[in-house]
Amino acid sequence: MGASNDFEIHFNRMGRSGATLVVVAIGTDVYGATHAEPVTALRAAAHKAAVDLSLRGRLIDPHVVVQHGLCRLSGTGL
Repeated sequence: MGASNDFEIHFNRMGRSGATLVVVAIGTDVYGATHAEPVTALRAAAHKAAVDLSLRGRLIDPHVVVQHGLCRLSGTGL
């Protein structure tokens, strides 16, 4: 991943459902997923990002995004 693939990951608990919204922003592209398990939502959003970007000739390793997200998640208290 080069400088054009800088990314941010955000986690947000969603109301009474207890689901977690995960947003992965890569450059100007934004991908999201929700699930009761934050890690499942993170993996889904990272996979969506990798598939979409690869269709446009930009490669990103979803495992790198997930690892970064796991580090961030450990500090959120979710």
